[in-house]
Amino acid sequence: MNEIKRAGDRFTSNGGWVMRKFYGRPRTRLFTFLSVFWIVVSAPALFIVFRDSTRWTESPTLSGKLGAIAFEQWIGIVLILLHLAFVTLAGCFHLTEQPHEEVFLEDDPDRGPHKLY
Repeated sequence: MNEIKRAGDRFTSNGGWVMRKFYGRPRTRLFTFLSVFWIVVSAPALFIVFRDSTRWTESPTLSGKLGAIAFEQWIGIVLILLHLAFVTLAGCFHLTEQPHEEVFLEDDPDRGPHKLY
């Protein structure tokens, strides 16, 4: 005959999750991540900015130099400056941010969903 299991036997306490404590620096981690992966964005921007740099380096006046910079070069300059800001913020937070406790949920290896039966 088929066995009928009680409904309480199929569920684990806390839904199969365990709370873990972690001491870390979230802002440092965020800006370090951004500054490392922003290289993918700033490398092509460097190429775009310096591809036609002779156009804006030959002009004798400042207004002539600024007028000779193309729109895509301005966008490239902004992307490079963002990368420098991320690197600066990562360094500042590395030096000043204190580690604090973070709590997150992790799968419980003893009471996971695959061990319900």
